[in-house]
Amino acid sequence: MHFTPAPALPDEAERLAVLAEYAILDTDADPLYDDFVLLATRLCGTPMAYISLIDRDRQWFKARTGGGPDETPRSSALCGHAIAQREVFVVEDTHADVRFAGNPLVTGAPHIRFYAGAPLVTPEGHAVGALCVADHVARQLSAGQIESLAALARHVVSQLELRRATLRQERTLCALETSERRLRDMNEHLEERVAARTLELRQLNDDLAAFGYSCAHDLRTPLRAIDGFSRILLEEAAASLNDEQRLYLDRIVANTVRMGELIDAILDFSRIGSKSPQVQRINPAALVREVVASHPGYRDDKCVKVDIGTLPDTLADPVLFRQVWQNLIDNALKFSRAQPRSEVTVEGWIESGRACYAVSDNGPGFDPSQAHRLFRVFERLHPAAEHPGVGAGLAIVSRIVSRHGGRIRAESPPGGGARFIVEMPLARASALTRVAEPETAAA
Repeated sequence: MHFTPAPALPDEAERLAVLAEYAILDTDADPLYDDFVLLATRLCGTPMAYISLIDRDRQWFKARTGGGPDETPRSSALCGHAIAQREVFVVEDTHADVRFAGNPLVTGAPHIRFYAGAPLVTPEGHAVGALCVADHVARQLSAGQIESLAALARHVVSQLELRRATLRQERTLCALETSERRLRDMNEHLEERVAARTLELRQLNDDLAAFGYSCAHDLRTPLRAIDGFSRILLEEAAASLNDEQRLYLDRIVANTVRMGELIDAILDFSRIGSKSPQVQRINPAALVREVVASHPGYRDDKCVKVDIGTLPDTLADPVLFRQVWQNLIDNALKFSRAQPRSEVTVEGWIESGRACYAVSDNGPGFDPSQAHRLFRVFERLHPAAEHPGVGAGLAIVSRIVSRHGGRIRAESPPGGGARFIVEMPLARASALTRVAEPETAAA
């Protein structure tokens, strides 16, 4: 006798994908699912009940009453017909239904004469199987029994969804643990690389400092000899030298002096890189007054005025930070000396949790587009003949400020003059927020 095979479904690919997410096929027996089929037999008064999951070519039983195989071909599965609809699928007498009269499950074990299957429909709307009951004799179910079977099928789906959520959570946790292990490994390796790189940079910095000291020391000896012999010639042989020869010797002496200044600048720049700041709370105003008071002055015949405002306390190495003020004030006085009156202003304020200071002068200023060049070592924006120096002072200031976690920038207003603004860590104190009247010092 012939029978009608279970039909193919239009959502077959999606349905199988959801079924795979449950990861339940071919798993061991579970008492919870066994309870579902037991309840189904009690509700419907049948000897047989199954939780059938429809795979690509088979139906596999997660739970069943009595014995029998774990799976059967999908083509002969009555549950294959049940999942093609959304209502409970009832066949009261398979012998009287041409679709099933010749079905191997009807003509042979388990000899199904009555069948009722409630499809297991997932939240996405895909039927992955059925909760079904069966009997060896033809029979009917009441409306209440059919409704109860459908409700029980929904509980089976809820259990499947709980399983899927648990599996997803486990996969997420596993992925997080894997990511955490990888991140931990990366951090360990990164720390090793950073430590190795730090050691390498420290060694390079030490080597560079040693090289600077060595070069400076090795250069000083022949430089002193050149300077000394040149001066001896000027003193002892001046009468026998013509004007051109004396000019040459004067140039030699002047250049040895400049070379000595360059060597001193190299040493100062190297020392800053090799010395760790000994940070403490300091009052910059006291340092500025010391610098101004000890300054020899650039001219004796004209007035030099330095106004010092109230400056907020900061955290810095007092020796290094004094050098900052020494270089900034030297720079301001040097570039304002051509004015009828040299005027330098030192002011301070608190902004965005930082201690800010500014040193302004009334000198010629500079091209604002070239401001970035001011803090390069040995970089000059003005001829040495107009403003003497080797061009290392601002580079030293920048390096000291940077080593303290601060910043420095330069401004040149359109009316002339230069203004250098230093931002440093603030040593907090409520009394520092008010700015007092400026005081005046003279150099």
